[in-house]
Amino acid sequence: MAPPRTTGEAQACASRSVLWFMAVLHQVHAAVVYSAFLVGDPLYFTCVPWRLPLLLSMYAYASMALLILSHVELFLPRVPFAVHQALLHRGLVAVGGGVVNPMGSFVLGLPTGHDGVVPACTCLVAVLIVGLLVLWVWLVREYSGGGQPSGKTTTSTAAGNSMPKTHPRVWKKYRKHVVAENLGVSCPANVAPSSNRLG
Repeated sequence: MAPPRTTGEAQACASRSVLWFMAVLHQVHAAVVYSAFLVGDPLYFTCVPWRLPLLLSMYAYASMALLILSHVELFLPRVPFAVHQALLHRGLVAVGGGVVNPMGSFVLGLPTGHDGVVPACTCLVAVLIVGLLVLWVWLVREYSGGGQPSGKTTTSTAAGNSMPKTHPRVWKKYRKHVVAENLGVSCPANVAPSSNRLG
């Protein structure tokens, strides 16, 4: 059996209710995991001003990566499945779980006196979040809708129709004019044939 080429093919056996449930569950799970950092001394995040923004940026990265995955599964079925898997395994697992979380946890555990490291780490995570946003916008622009990716147009070729689909009235008037001209039948004055080939 050939591997699925698009996310829609890979998710063909999953109902939309299950996909919605998993999307909500992922967001709740992320919120619970990162809120666990707040359990303990409430003054820990106030003694160093950048600790709380760092924690929020760590949560924002994981939440946004999960949100993009859910959005692709629910509304962008034409996204290549390889892109979906790359976002899951590299964006969420490798970068989020292998870089952002260990780095953020280490920096949050530093004692006071290393205050300059915390804002630098926060800015780095913010740059990664911007990268996710750019990727999300590109996916929506490229694969939203039911037609071909953006920048490509289609025309109707059925029954010798070479007119674009966006001009049905023009094509109908043109076809009526040509039929009347070739068969010598009467037609309204506004589309009267210029000559009668059979007359």
